[in-house]
Amino acid sequence: MTRMRFTKMHGTGNDFIVIDGLASQAELDAGQVQWLCDRRLGIGADGLIVVRPSTDSECLAFMDYRNADGSIAEMCGNGVRCFAKFLVDCGYLPDGQRSLIAGTRAGNKAIRFEVDEQGQMTQASVDMGEPCFAPALVPTTLAAAQTSGICGRWGQIVTEAVLGSLADVRSQSGIEYGTLRFTCVNMGNPHAVCFLEEPTAGILGLSDSEFAIFARPLAEASEFPEQCNIEFVRVLASNQNVEQGTKRALFGGTVLSMRVYERGVGETMACGTGASAVAVAAALTGRAPRRSQVQLRGGVLDIDWRSDNHVLMTGPAKTVYQGEIAL
Repeated sequence: MTRMRFTKMHGTGNDFIVIDGLASQAELDAGQVQWLCDRRLGIGADGLIVVRPSTDSECLAFMDYRNADGSIAEMCGNGVRCFAKFLVDCGYLPDGQRSLIAGTRAGNKAIRFEVDEQGQMTQASVDMGEPCFAPALVPTTLAAAQTSGICGRWGQIVTEAVLGSLADVRSQSGIEYGTLRFTCVNMGNPHAVCFLEEPTAGILGLSDSEFAIFARPLAEASEFPEQCNIEFVRVLASNQNVEQGTKRALFGGTVLSMRVYERGVGETMACGTGASAVAVAAALTGRAPRRSQVQLRGGVLDIDWRSDNHVLMTGPAKTVYQGEIAL
């Protein structure tokens, strides 16, 4: 029997098991990842991160990320902040250094971070890279359409598209909300964003079980050959108070309130790539400026779609506890 040390971490409520694969070898199969992430039989988490050596000299380390069902994922926005915090807090960076490059399956990610008086990382800003809208690269088989305004520079993109499998969603969930339209964005992994008006805004108030039954068929729809992360969003007024953990913060920009169903996981308290996709989709369709605050169930992320086309995501990362488990 092997004993493995781990650190439990979260970013805006999106929680992870983090394993140090720099200090020792850590090889886990899909079944072990499922068990470790199980909230009743294992430690419990939305995903598992193994911090591994990088073959790229530019990167401090490589983030080997697995979804809770054991499947491999390209990228996780909240996870990469926790990945950075693990490296900082464990002393893998020189004192005084405030940036690093993380290797991921979605490419290298530049991260700048802040620390407290003890040198522990408190929050980080991650360059999430450039959003991709080409249907074949999302990927989705939904038909693209030429759009106007801010969308025009991108040419053919999938925006306000209707999923052909909505009938399956209604039959499986028993919930009828009329027509749902999706804007597709790849932020290193695939996302489909649905903006809600009345009466569809009721989706944000569904119970956890209702939401899972409703959203899963959309995430697994045939229009998404690699499945998809599904976001439901309500655009709120500017200058209004939004929850940030147990505190309240007043933001000057547009606030986007969202729930997310992640492929291979289910609903999560937060999704960094999802928040980035939501902010980009809102700007792309003229619903918000290029910088906005995204309110998730676990907290708030600041998303800035910069003029260089890169998306900057800023948010916290926290260590919950450390432990050891027998495999």
